[in-house]
Amino acid sequence: MQQLKSRIEAVLFVTAKALSLEEISEYVEREPEECEEALLELIMDYSSREGALEVDDEDGYILQVRQEHLDIVEKLCDRIMIIKKGKIRAEVTLEELKERGETLEEFYLKIIDSPDEENSPVTHDDDMAEVLDDKWFIKKQKTKKRGAK
Repeated sequence: MQQLKSRIEAVLFVTAKALSLEEISEYVEREPEECEEALLELIMDYSSREGALEVDDEDGYILQVRQEHLDIVEKLCDRIMIIKKGKIRAEVTLEELKERGETLEEFYLKIIDSPDEENSPVTHDDDMAEVLDDKWFIKKQKTKKRGAK
């Protein structure tokens, strides 16, 4: 079981998006029932550790940074995107937050507490190297410099 949990943990880390039980089963090449049992154990493992990461199972399974550790995200990131159900709900640079006098945690809470707006477009930089999907998630974003290889 430990090896299966480790493989599932690797899948969640590498994909960086919410996955269904069926998707996880396909990636690790095991039956969904086995994966579900391993996932429940993995969720309990992360809960008991009280570490910086958690496995969230709302709208699929995802490995993410716990809200109380957003200060680390601030130190490592220059651009923050919050995505829910495959739609970019907000995008901001840390410099913009500083100019507004808002912390990352305040910004995050404001966005997650706001109701979903299906047709609310959020503009984003086309040079984003990565876009996440399916889940509220904060991720370091690197932007490509124009003309750089």
